[in-house]
Amino acid sequence: MDAQELKKFLAGIGIAGLLAGTSLMAGGCASTG
Repeated sequence: MDAQELKKFLAGIGIAGLLAGTSLMAGGCASTG
């Protein structure tokens, strides 16, 4: 795995984590009211 692939991989994880985090926060806020 070269540096470019590693950057793409980390960027993908970051975006996925961001989406998961925002959806979890939104769901938590909605459920707790």
